Amino acid sequence: MPITAGRASGREVWAVMSALAAGALLTACASSEPEAGAGAQSGTGTAPKGSPSSVASGQPSAQESPVSFESLEDLFDTVDERLDCPKQDRGEHFFMVDGAPETGLPGRQCGTGVLMSWSDDPAVVEEAVQLLHSGGPVPMAAGNEWFVADVTEVLQTQSGEAVVSLPESTDLESLAHELGGTFTAG
Repeated sequence: MPITAGRASGREVWAVMSALAAGALLTACASSEPEAGAGAQSGTGTAPKGSPSSVASGQPSAQESPVSFESLEDLFDTVDERLDCPKQDRGEHFFMVDGAPETGLPGRQCGTGVLMSWSDDPAVVEEAVQLLHSGGPVPMAAGNEWFVADVTEVLQTQSGEAVVSLPESTDLESLAHELGGTFTAG
């Protein structure tokens, strides 16, 4: 399904996430070996406002104590403050993972290429993280109960078109540092 300028509907986001899940299942059936070369993606965004960063991939930040969020909206507000999400693309989406409510694990968009979610159940969050990583390299900032993922590359691969609505910054490495989380390059 092509991704175009403007607000992605819940159905479009659901279709993309379903395609990612289907691709993950096919990949898992074909091989149990991790893909060689699935690794770092160079940063394309600018650093969040006023935040130098150097977080090693997958390592917790030693600079900041972990930020605790009370809700998905709390996470979104914090991310929006740092990344400056586009006003037109702040939709909701749901991750269909085990342990989530029947409607799925709620999430939010920060543009069409940056997704986030929060839950007070770290196991549900981890399952959503694994779902995202199974679709291809996904740079991600994460804590125990939240994640913020840049799925731009996966969406471009799936649709063949550029994702045009991104936040002012996509520097998730700096975001992880500021929030006391971890950063993985993909």
